[in-house]
Amino acid sequence: MMLASSVRGKNCHEDGSRPLLAIAYGAYGEKVHTDYSQRLVPLLARGWSVAFCHVRGGGGFTVAAACNWEPSLFAGLILRVPFVDVLTTMCDASLPLTTHEADEWGDPVADPDAFLRLQRLCPYQNVKQQPYPPMFLTAVLDDDRVKYWQPLKYAAKVRQQSRSNADVVLWVEREGGHEASTPELEAAEIAFALRAVSETKQ
Repeated sequence: MMLASSVRGKNCHEDGSRPLLAIAYGAYGEKVHTDYSQRLVPLLARGWSVAFCHVRGGGGFTVAAACNWEPSLFAGLILRVPFVDVLTTMCDASLPLTTHEADEWGDPVADPDAFLRLQRLCPYQNVKQQPYPPMFLTAVLDDDRVKYWQPLKYAAKVRQQSRSNADVVLWVEREGGHEASTPELEAAEIAFALRAVSETKQ
């Protein structure tokens, strides 16, 4: 079971027939932000619901891992600077945050159990031959938390392994760090969500 806070558009029916945007985050002792966001207005105005999922274990990491297990649950995924190559990152002490990250994810180099646990959960390691839904991933070249090559590697592997014709879109920003966001990016994400749901209904 998972706790979630939700908001729905005025025209949203409670019969499950309308689209749902689920937003998840929960690493480093932080929780998903449920503040008002102007970028959600276009979806709410179209009768969508939005659920803020109170999970433990990251955002993109958690969503991408869930998609590996049950891709048919998703009409599409929006993964903002996702931490998807967890195992490789945690095995590379030369990366700036790996030592710090061991408190959150475990140390797969020193602890065989942590290695096996991350190997089972790591989204990149578990991409397999199955139909994947459409995906929209972002990377930022100066992101010091999630290196830009993580979403790129993940996108390439999904494109190679997926047994569907779904788009895997990459949006790369030059600067802005881990929190990079622009009006153009937000508009592209909303357009992607609308298209993904529209194509699912066809």
